[in-house]
Order: sequence, then structure tokens, then C-alpha cells
Amino acid sequence: MSYGEEMRGLLDAILRSIIVDVDSISIELDEGAHFISFRVGVADDETGKVIGRGGTTATAIRTLLKCAAAKHRADKKVMLDIIENPDYRRDRSDRRGSWNNRKY
Repeated sequence: MSYGEEMRGLLDAILRSIIVDVDSISIELDEGAHFISFRVGVADDETGKVIGRGGTTATAIRTLLKCAAAKHRADKKVMLDIIENPDYRRDRSDRRGSWNNRKY
């Protein structure tokens, strides 16, 4: 298993702890001589959870990936791009009326 694949597993574990609909996660890995690039695709209604308010969650994920790279003494730049997954559209019919059905 390559180093990029190990980092992909770390990123997958982080995203699965944040996102409710884990089937919408897609991670593309591009590894070069001096960089590792991850392109993360999630459902359009889950993008905000991954980015976070003011980008704080995305910054924290990037920091964790950079720390993992530093731990393995990889002299590679780690990049993370977050996009909406155009191939995945969740059926929202189950969410209708959810505000009215809540018990406080």
C-alpha cells in the first residue's frame, strides 16, 4: 500500500465521522513526486458540513493530513479540494415535514 493510499484511508475515516450519508463520499487521489492531492466529492447538502463555518472544518482536515505527512517524513505538499459530487443526488422526500415532526 502506497503512502497516498494510507492517507486516503485517514481522510475517509475523518469524513465518515462528519457526514451522515457516507455513500456520497468519493475521494480521488493524485500523487506526484512532490505533492499528494485529494479531491473529495460529497452530496450537495453535505458540503457545508465538510467545509464548516468559515472553512474551519476544512482547515482542520488539511492540518491533520499535513501532520500525518510530517509524521512519515514525507517531503510532499498535501492539497485538499472539496467539491459537490455531481453524480450523487440524494432523494430528499424523506426529509419533508421533519421540522414539524420533531419532539423537543
